[in-house]
Amino acid sequence: MPYTDDRYLEKCIKNKNALILKDHVYSHFDHEYFTLSEGKPWQSRNIEIICNFLNKHPEITTLDVSNHRIGIKSLEKLLAVPSLRILKIRGNKLGDDAVKIIASSPYLDELDVSDNKISYIGAEAFELNERLLSLDISCNQIGVQGAKALARNKSIQRLNLSYNHIGDEGAQYLASNTRLTFLDASTNDIRGEGACALTQMPNLRELNLSNNYIYDFALRISPNMSTLNLSSNLLTDRSASALAKNNLLYHLILKSNRITNEGAIALAGHTSLEKLDVSWNRITTEGAIAFAASQGLIWLNIEGNKIDCSGANAFINTQNLLWLNVGALNLGYGSNNLLTQTREKLDDGVYGKILVPLRDVKLPSPVPVDKPLIKAVTPRIPERRVAIPSQPVCSMSILRGFIAVLGITQIAVAFIILDAASLDPTSFLAATTGAALLAFGVFGTTLTNKAASENAHLFRAY
Repeated sequence: MPYTDDRYLEKCIKNKNALILKDHVYSHFDHEYFTLSEGKPWQSRNIEIICNFLNKHPEITTLDVSNHRIGIKSLEKLLAVPSLRILKIRGNKLGDDAVKIIASSPYLDELDVSDNKISYIGAEAFELNERLLSLDISCNQIGVQGAKALARNKSIQRLNLSYNHIGDEGAQYLASNTRLTFLDASTNDIRGEGACALTQMPNLRELNLSNNYIYDFALRISPNMSTLNLSSNLLTDRSASALAKNNLLYHLILKSNRITNEGAIALAGHTSLEKLDVSWNRITTEGAIAFAASQGLIWLNIEGNKIDCSGANAFINTQNLLWLNVGALNLGYGSNNLLTQTREKLDDGVYGKILVPLRDVKLPSPVPVDKPLIKAVTPRIPERRVAIPSQPVCSMSILRGFIAVLGITQIAVAFIILDAASLDPTSFLAATTGAALLAFGVFGTTLTNKAASENAHLFRAY
């Protein structure tokens, strides 16, 4: 029985108050109304069905039509739905003209137009928008002029413009915005001056500057900043020590930099810092011991550093940490100094991960929260082993020789049988004996081949 339009679309409802249209969700249903081939625009009939459905269900406020290359006419029909508040339309190759139409919507509060070949012309269309609260325009080419236009917007509070090559000049334009509370400016060729301007934005609470070129530029952090991501910026202990003096940061991410024990000790003494990610730096056991003694940290990721078993032991009796990741550390499990308690809580292997579950704080936890114990999670790597047989086995050369002898015997017996055609008593006896030998040879050959196969299996490496 074919699905009606409403039943068809109801199958696409992914979560409450949201309609998410994905190929793998509705590819099993009737294709009469929807063109699912990637890179082809939807037919007008498809959009009419969706719009009618949304109008019948005003409780649905979110629509995700990413990666379907919707045309401008279809887009205009979608934007006319008054109940639509959140639109995710990434990867549709919209271009600047289509984005101008979206920017004029009087209903949208949240918009994702990432990866849509938008230039600064499309970004300028959002300058006068007074409705949007959240905009994701990442993975486009808005450049400096686009950042300048977005900086003038008076309504957007959350902005993601990563991968747009805005540079220091674009960052300085954005720094003049007083409305933003969240900004993702990662991978934008931003250097020290641009980063310093962004970190001083008065109302900004969360800032992502990862994958830029900040180096050890002296950063002044706004008093309202609570979360800062400076991963992959070639930062050293100088930057870590400077950040440790900021007593207002709550969450700091310094992944993949050049921080050593000096910076680790400075960060461990931070009074207000509760969440810290210093994975894949150059920290050793001394830094790990300093983190274990920290009085403020409740969430710590030190994966990928050079910490041995004594550094791991320092975390066994820590009372403050609620989540700890020491995965991919060379803990040296063969050391005689490894405590029995640690040996019980860490898996035997080169790589180990200690995960401390959360107790009272609502932070992401990869393990159950019912037992506040340290749990070891170690990826199992299969080893190559050689099976050792329980009983001695014959060598392969002896087995091959025995097979050759049996083959020669069979040939000789065949000639004897041919000479027994006269069937006189003597020849009859010879023929009977030959037949018995032939049967023995065939049976012996079968057993020998089976034994050889079993021996070869025993000597095979697993």
